[in-house]
Amino acid sequence: VVLMSDGGGEVRAANRPLAGRGLVGKFFIAMARMGPADLEVRDVELNGQPALLTYEGGAVSNAFLFDTSASGVEAIYVVRNPEKLRRLAAVHPSPTSATADGSP
Repeated sequence: VVLMSDGGGEVRAANRPLAGRGLVGKFFIAMARMGPADLEVRDVELNGQPALLTYEGGAVSNAFLFDTSASGVEAIYVVRNPEKLRRLAAVHPSPTSATADGSP
């Protein structure tokens, strides 16, 4: 598995691709330890791919897109670029900002 991230030069992101299950796993463990207490996660589909959106304080903070094959996850793309995330927030609002009927 390979992990690539995009911070758009505005936020912290891995500055090079991470290759291998062990290294990618360590990356996610480190992120989980630094994560905020109010982190929310929502599973969605983005660009036809399975994805997860994370929210901090009600705002989209990361988008994780997964390239998969019959053998499992091949690549993970992490979008942290605030400009790209703002566009996603309009389509995928925070789960806590939705009403009981699912509308924003």
